[in-house]
Amino acid sequence: MLSTDKLSIFFGGLKALKDLTIEVGDGEVVGLIGPNGAGKTTAFNGITGVYKPTSGKVTFLGEDITGLKPHDIAYRGVARTFQNIRLFKELTVLENCLISQHLRVKSTLVGQTLGLPKYRGEEKAQYDRANALLEELGLLQFRDDKSTSLPYGLQRKLEIARALATQPRLLLLDEPAAGMNPAETMAFIGLIKQLQQSHDISVLMIEHHMQLVMGICDKLWVLVYGEEIAQGTPKEVQGNQAVIEAYLGVDDDETPPPAIAQMGADEDASFHHKPAGPATGEKGL
Repeated sequence: MLSTDKLSIFFGGLKALKDLTIEVGDGEVVGLIGPNGAGKTTAFNGITGVYKPTSGKVTFLGEDITGLKPHDIAYRGVARTFQNIRLFKELTVLENCLISQHLRVKSTLVGQTLGLPKYRGEEKAQYDRANALLEELGLLQFRDDKSTSLPYGLQRKLEIARALATQPRLLLLDEPAAGMNPAETMAFIGLIKQLQQSHDISVLMIEHHMQLVMGICDKLWVLVYGEEIAQGTPKEVQGNQAVIEAYLGVDDDETPPPAIAQMGADEDASFHHKPAGPATGEKGL
């Protein structure tokens, strides 16, 4: 469904992302993991058109979408959430879901202005879809509230609902479980599986919670300093020596402990560890 071929994004002399080559198949959940500053969000920005790649290629459903505008990529079926929540603050919960459906409207401006039957039918369908999504995500009771009045966890869910309202084939989730406690994280695993099946979508996610990653992902790609160091199934990545050293900063004369495998089972485990050496600040990328 999605593939990148040596996708690179440079900011002057800073190589934020170098030669990333990943694949997301139909119906798969794929994880993109790595320490802070590894270039994960930069990769998302390159895939979704927020950044224009320095080199490389992004292909979605057989079409080259490299460098297209974000709205053009969204129209083709790629939706995303953000590491830092970016809801429309002055709009209600319902309006946040309605506005993201505008890219699917087929009525003309004249038809919308005059309220012609075709547009009224489309408008009703938009409201029905928005209400259905809010109910599915447990947000329907808040539909008339300002989006920023919701608790943090529910704002995360609203971002997902807004993304799903665009009717995507591929959903990109940037740290969707950030700020959740272990019980909420476990519940979120079930939610993602439910949404994947009910909406027939593939998922590419950035996540630090290894309990979530190991519990839901079919494949993982691991980035460090903008470069891929490993890929494979969660089990294969858990035992990868390069991954263990990148996360734990193992000295050359030390034998690395099997801590990565334990992190997948530890309720409080998360990969917010910084690799040995200088780090780049991903928020600026």
